[in-house]
Amino acid sequence: ALAHPVETVKTILNPKTYIESVAQMFNPKYYEEHPGLATLNTGSNLTIVGGVVKNVLLKTATKAGINAALTEAAAHGIEGNIVTNALRTGKVPGF
Repeated sequence: ALAHPVETVKTILNPKTYIESVAQMFNPKYYEEHPGLATLNTGSNLTIVGGVVKNVLLKTATKAGINAALTEAAAHGIEGNIVTNALRTGKVPGF
């Protein structure tokens, strides 16, 4: 049977609903009763962790690349702001 819309809204807005939901995620018996949700929750958690790792790796690689470009530019007598602007805009002044 469907719940009355007002009751559904009360359930959604009740903080206790979310606390119970999180508590269930850490209960092994819950996953024995709902193996499909165990798979979905594990997958979503791995996706979140993977996204964080990907962002850290991309930021690290980008910073290393910019630092290498600035170091190389300085070795050839090019001002750092020209390199930074070129990396930001994709345009090199004078070309």
